[in-house]
Amino acid sequence: MKVSASIVWKKNLIVIRPLSKYNLKGALEVLDKVFGESEEDKFGYTRGFNASLGNKKYLAMYPAERPKYLKYFVALDKKTGKVVGTTGLYAYEKDWRDNAFSTGWFGVDPVYRGLGIGKQLLTFTIEKAKKLKRKYLRLWTSDTELTETARKMYESRGFIITAEKKEAGKDYTTIYMELKI
Repeated sequence: MKVSASIVWKKNLIVIRPLSKYNLKGALEVLDKVFGESEEDKFGYTRGFNASLGNKKYLAMYPAERPKYLKYFVALDKKTGKVVGTTGLYAYEKDWRDNAFSTGWFGVDPVYRGLGIGKQLLTFTIEKAKKLKRKYLRLWTSDTELTETARKMYESRGFIITAEKKEAGKDYTTIYMELKI
């Protein structure tokens, strides 16, 4: 499969495009639906998406991490142009040294789940990491019921669990996964 900046999936009604200032608002709205209960998460994706567009105010919020690569993408409903999903690739210095990318803020609008959009976004993300010559793709998820379908999808694509961490003061465990690509 050839990966380009824009892919039209023939089996579905989406187009995957790079995040831009024109689709940023829609992307953040999807992430609010997927992750929005936590102010910590909301800060994280707002910071990440704005920083990936070169916003210096948000880039300055990464002094310790120093991202070597930070790029996000949106799945657009082909008929309406509405943002229905997001994915991203990033690499902090440690990831870069390990020849790895991490998947960032991967999610599908709840209204559009069950249509294969998550699978298509994951395929796109894996292929993009391969094209950029990374050897590993990492992600983290949780053990909540809400993320069960996504975890199964990751495992079906060959991601393996590399670590689990019970989060202090939280009712979930963070699961770290990795795919050799």
